[in-house]
Amino acid sequence: MTENELEKIIFYLVKQGLMTLERFTDEKNGVIDYVAIFAKDENEFNDLLSVAETVGQEIDRETAKTGKTFLLNKPLDTTAGVLSLIKIRKPDDIRPQRGAPDFKIPDYQQFKNRYWCRIRVLH
Repeated sequence: MTENELEKIIFYLVKQGLMTLERFTDEKNGVIDYVAIFAKDENEFNDLLSVAETVGQEIDRETAKTGKTFLLNKPLDTTAGVLSLIKIRKPDDIRPQRGAPDFKIPDYQQFKNRYWCRIRVLH
């Protein structure tokens, strides 16, 4: 895995996250907080870590049981704002997705209360 390939994954996840946010909520200007990348297997996890270690510094070791979080040496300018944090998640059978971006929501509790009902109705 190369730095360019890692960036492609990150930009893909940001784009997909924004599309989901805009499609299912009234939020139109999502601002990125961090991106988690879900490794497909142990080999990919190690490849992602190798690259992440060259582009950032590991932080937040309390979350190390699920993966490693990195503060990027050079933040990325994305369509959802400047991204400074990424997390490389260990392989997990219940997380088949490629990853998940987290967005800064001004009033998260209100956002959760408003959209949680929509999510429950869909299931």
